[in-house]
Amino acid sequence: MSDTFKNRLVQAMQHRGIKAAELAKRTGLSKAQISQYTNGVYEAKQTALYKLAVALDVSEAWLMGYDVDMERLISQKCAEQTNIIELMQL
Repeated sequence: MSDTFKNRLVQAMQHRGIKAAELAKRTGLSKAQISQYTNGVYEAKQTALYKLAVALDVSEAWLMGYDVDMERLISQKCAEQTNIIELMQL
């Protein structure tokens, strides 16, 4: 399997045991968008890529096909949790 966005997305979904419908719920993206990504019709733009990476707990760079670790960095997770806490306090 080559390291294309489509293949990495499918691989991450299989690794996490997440179906397209569940991924759509977790990301707020439509099922049609998820289908287009998994079928290689389109590649996700920055915002959608970020949502997919967070929902699948993978690195954005890895999802784009770069030769980096699949897992998100701990510092990224901590920063996201801090942002969520700050938003909840508003």
